Amino acid sequence: MFPVLLTLLTFTTLSTAWIPSTVSAANTNQIKGFNYAPEDDFATKFKTAQNLEGTSGFTSARLFAMKSAKGNKFTEAFDAANATGTTLLLTLWSSGDPVSDPLGDTAFAAEKAALEAALDQWVGKPPNNKPEDFKNMVIGISVGSEDLYRSSVWGTPRQDDYGNTVEKIIDFVEQTRVLLDSYALRGVIPVGHADTWVVWKNESTGYKLASDLDWVGLNDFTYWENLTVTDFAAFTGAVGEAQGASRQGGNPPVWVTESGWPVTGLDRGKATVGTANAKTYWDGVGCQQLFGHFNTWWYTLHDPPYDPKATPPQVRPQFAVTNADGDTKPLFDLSCDGAGTTQRSVKERGLEGSDNYRSSRRGRLSK
Repeated sequence: MFPVLLTLLTFTTLSTAWIPSTVSAANTNQIKGFNYAPEDDFATKFKTAQNLEGTSGFTSARLFAMKSAKGNKFTEAFDAANATGTTLLLTLWSSGDPVSDPLGDTAFAAEKAALEAALDQWVGKPPNNKPEDFKNMVIGISVGSEDLYRSSVWGTPRQDDYGNTVEKIIDFVEQTRVLLDSYALRGVIPVGHADTWVVWKNESTGYKLASDLDWVGLNDFTYWENLTVTDFAAFTGAVGEAQGASRQGGNPPVWVTESGWPVTGLDRGKATVGTANAKTYWDGVGCQQLFGHFNTWWYTLHDPPYDPKATPPQVRPQFAVTNADGDTKPLFDLSCDGAGTTQRSVKERGLEGSDNYRSSRRGRLSK
């Protein structure tokens, strides 16, 4: 999420067979899920997501880190996914401290070690490896999230955390593939990167990186750009930028890894928070443009309305669709029955990445 600093902590697992969910990892155009933080109660949240009133099919989880928040070898999300039939989009945090780890080598090494521990437990190395459970559960790996945005002229003045270079992310992508190769999973588990539209539209960063990826991930929040909630064309333009980078990079698929609208928090310019506008955004972006068209991980199932890491805690926008962990009654109607069809998806319009879309977002960053 654009302005959020993720403080990484450190994740365990079971050895029982993975229980398949109703949405197969192979059914890539139908994957729907939410984003989850390292400290989340994964089992409770995964069950909540699968049983939300008014909707169905949210059976995937995008993680922000491989490390455990509880001191274990790797994220506890594997246990919860195994128990609930949830698929996982893993993330390897790829940015470091600007003073002690400016290129993120130490941070990434710790994340890669956590992934290796998960692979040891769930797969094992050839010739005695058993990769099926892992392949069914893990639909992809994201090497970093918004690292290039945070290191850009748009991200750096507005962030406390540090980004990274495109060359370093490409290096980390290759390191990830080499690790997967040790478990006979190179080319089996797709490796990508999630970033913002301003990164993907840049030939020297987005285009260059896309050519090295198996999928292109888009994080996009028109709220952070102070835009009215009904400016759906702005979101469409962001998808177009990602698709433009994809086309230049050999056509890896575009996955929408973060998007949502806050139910509480501060208004920003024309962007007004509240459940009514969250529903409007859900209908206009989620229902009309994403669900059923792109792999999508919504931001988010439930998040606190304050920053727990700040002292004293500071109010922040809350993007939740439920009021609390375990509460399957949503804060607004999650059905797509009244969404209409006037705003067709980017794919249906057939103008992916064209200047008609891309021009709608130029010069609109005000985060």
